[in-house]
Amino acid sequence: MEILEGFTDAPITPKFFNPIPSKGFRLIEACSPIPFNSVFPVTGGERVFMTALPRKEECSEEVAEKFHPLLLLPVGPEKEAINAYHQYFNEQEPLFQQFARLETDDDILGFAGKYGQLKRGVSADMTGENKVFFESLNLWKGEISLVRQFLKIWGDYEMDQNLEEYLMFRKECVYFMVHGEKNLAGKNITLPLVKTESKRDTVKRGMAKFIDKKMEEAPLTVSHGKEGKIFKSYLTPLSLQGAIWLQISQAFFGDGPKEAKVRRCVLTGDYFREKDGTGKRIMWLKKTGPLKGHYYHRDMMDRFYEQKRKRDKAAREGRSVKEGRKGATNFLIGFDDLQGTKKDAP
Repeated sequence: MEILEGFTDAPITPKFFNPIPSKGFRLIEACSPIPFNSVFPVTGGERVFMTALPRKEECSEEVAEKFHPLLLLPVGPEKEAINAYHQYFNEQEPLFQQFARLETDDDILGFAGKYGQLKRGVSADMTGENKVFFESLNLWKGEISLVRQFLKIWGDYEMDQNLEEYLMFRKECVYFMVHGEKNLAGKNITLPLVKTESKRDTVKRGMAKFIDKKMEEAPLTVSHGKEGKIFKSYLTPLSLQGAIWLQISQAFFGDGPKEAKVRRCVLTGDYFREKDGTGKRIMWLKKTGPLKGHYYHRDMMDRFYEQKRKRDKAAREGRSVKEGRKGATNFLIGFDDLQGTKKDAP
């Protein structure tokens, strides 16, 4: 009989498997009739129809009937996805950065087809009128907006700029404000006022509490798996939403696995793994100049200097380079603002 002795390390490695429909998702309008067996595969289900509605926590049936928001309808039987945190699956970009990049409805459908629903499960109410409840496109857009805004605040925190935009001071408290684009989503966090505290420290305190609130909204549990003769503990989110915010939390506080460490590229504001799937370093620390102490992605640095060379050449020839060109990388710093020496070379 095997006897387990001693204690394992506290779990810090995240693991998340989300069921995904074999044919992805498609968009339908709320209040559309759909066959029962298109969601729940049973014999004869094609003769029973249900009304598709947003999840109850998203909006009321009256609002759904008035505005007909778009819903994500799963297509095909479920299959098990690969671990959403797997570095070979995500390449260089962390899950939350991929999520923040989603722009169009097709982008969202593609991401959902790869990672599954934002919140698990499809529920039905067959007690009276047959109803089935799905995630809305607005739920996704609101969460994307919040992630983007949090990453923007994080970037401003690292650069120590624009911090007053996120704070509203009152006599006995201060509000930390995380408001997404186009008012899609937002949250005000109330913090005790500490008069001796810098704005930067107040913002960090607000970010920490905001992450805690999001983790309360999308909790996780602990699971266990055996590796060889040893049991290992994992942090296991209960939803894709939780998986995204757990990764943000571990990246922000630096308390995740070393092999999954994430850094912000000071040139673009995007987040990348410190090392790729082979263990090769792709994020480098700036050691000189005004940006000393910040990280940059080597490929982004190469693109930066390539664009600078094109601009310098155009200037010598009396031309200008068209801004906002399709496919061109957008940089957060000016082409004359980056200084460095050989010490900065990888």
